[in-house]
Amino acid sequence: MQTQGLEKTSPKRAVELRGGARFWGFFGEVILREGKAVRIVLRKGKEGWQVETGMRPARLSSENPHLLLALTALFALSTPWWAGPPRPEYALVPALVFAFWAVILQLFPQVLRYHALEHRVLEAVARWCDGERWEDDYRYLTEKVPDWSWACGSILFAATALTALPLFLLLPPAGALPLAISLGSWLQEWTRERPQSFLRRLLLRLQLLVLRPPTEEELRAGAMAVRRATEACGKLEPGGR
Repeated sequence: MQTQGLEKTSPKRAVELRGGARFWGFFGEVILREGKAVRIVLRKGKEGWQVETGMRPARLSSENPHLLLALTALFALSTPWWAGPPRPEYALVPALVFAFWAVILQLFPQVLRYHALEHRVLEAVARWCDGERWEDDYRYLTEKVPDWSWACGSILFAATALTALPLFLLLPPAGALPLAISLGSWLQEWTRERPQSFLRRLLLRLQLLVLRPPTEEELRAGAMAVRRATEACGKLEPGGR
C-alpha cells in the first residue's frame, strides 16, 4: 500500500495512508494533516499477535500533483530528441510484472489476507481520526470497512500498466516510464472520485487479485490494532479515547 485516498468527502484530518503486508503481518501509517503519523505494526509470532503503535513526525506528500504531472510530461516529450526511438516491445512489461506478482502471491495466501487486513485497519483508524465514532472495534472492522482500498499501491501499479501501453508505442522508455507512473497516479485519483466509472471497476477488479478476506482470528487482532491506534490518535484531540 502506498499513499493516497480516503473515501470520505468531508474535511479530513487523515490525508494519507502508507503501509505494506509481510509474511508476519503488516505495518502501516495514517498521516495526519498536522504533520504527524499514527504508526501501526501488527505481527504474528510464536506467542500470538502483537501490536505496536505510536506517533511520529511525518512529511506530507506534494500538494500540487498537477504541476508534477506537467513537468514529467515536458520531460517525456523531450526524450525523442536525445533518448532514441520508442521501444514498442516494452509496452506490455508493466502489465506482465503485475501479472507475475499476482500469480506468485497466490502461493502465499496469508500475505493476501494480511494485505486486506492492513487496508481495513488503516481505513478504520483514518476514519476515527477524521471524527467518526463507534463502540465495538471488531464489529466495525468486519461490517463497515471493506478489504479493498483506493490508497493501495496495487491500484497505482495497475493504472500505470494501463497508461504504459500507448506511451511505450510513442516515446522512448526514458520518457514513457516516468510519464506512465505520473499518469497512473493521476488516473488513480480521477477514478477514486468517480465510483460508477468503468476504469474504477476495472482497477478494483485487478486489486482483488492480490487480496483475500482475513480470518476471524486475524480480524480480532486487527480490531486490537485499531483500538491501540485510535487511543494514540485520541490523545491528540479533546474527547479522544
